[in-house]
Amino acid sequence: MKFACKYCEQINPDTADYCSACGRHIKGPSDIPERNLKVLVIHAIMVYKRGFFQFIAIALLAEIPNLLGYAFADNLRNYIFVLSLPLYFLATSAGIYGTALVVSGHRLDVGICYSKALNKFPHIFLAYLMMILACIGASVLALILIGIPILAYLLVIWFFVLQVLMFEGATAIGSLERSRSIVDGNWWRVFGRMIVLVGVPGAVYFSALLIIQSLTPELATIVVSSILALLVTPFTLIGPTLAYIDMRVRKEGYDLSTLNSEIGYLPKD
Repeated sequence: MKFACKYCEQINPDTADYCSACGRHIKGPSDIPERNLKVLVIHAIMVYKRGFFQFIAIALLAEIPNLLGYAFADNLRNYIFVLSLPLYFLATSAGIYGTALVVSGHRLDVGICYSKALNKFPHIFLAYLMMILACIGASVLALILIGIPILAYLLVIWFFVLQVLMFEGATAIGSLERSRSIVDGNWWRVFGRMIVLVGVPGAVYFSALLIIQSLTPELATIVVSSILALLVTPFTLIGPTLAYIDMRVRKEGYDLSTLNSEIGYLPKD
């Protein structure tokens, strides 16, 4: 088995005492260090670079709803978007599993990622449905202000639901509680990571989209927005997955051997 140096992310054989790239001493193949927010962002970028084309291929399915919507008349677009949401759920789950493969030093196989996501899809779909309904309820309450803190609270405590589903074998209902327990005692830490790892990329995407819409015709806007979404989506899956791993490292002593056991896929490199 191979593993990544905790300092520079160079892949090394499990027999190595020192990293072949940075020369630093390596504790062992099962060690995952705690990472602050800055290091998490750097790590997310490195994971993205390591599996760039595969992550783009995974994100492509998530973009199909947008492309399908624009292919139909305006009065049908909203229906197409809603009916195509399962594709988005599937793609995001596959991207999360792919992140675990890269972190654990394995080859990122797009087919395997989708196969794992399909196996868990009923639980994924139900979990998404429950979260969406709860967030809609909180959004309605937000009209009278009280719903704003409720919505923020729910978004944070359920930040790791998909990771729990993909790695821990939980049910849809169980994943909500398990995610809450991982966040418990670290709400503000997770909130900050959610803002940086998901909120900032999302804000950059929508800001760029507004600029593009004001400067280009509709067809060009569709093409460019789809390309931007393909580039941004993987990072918003990789970052939260690394944050999930980090929280388990901090609270449970999580290591690579446990991660390998949970993903249940150990191909030869």
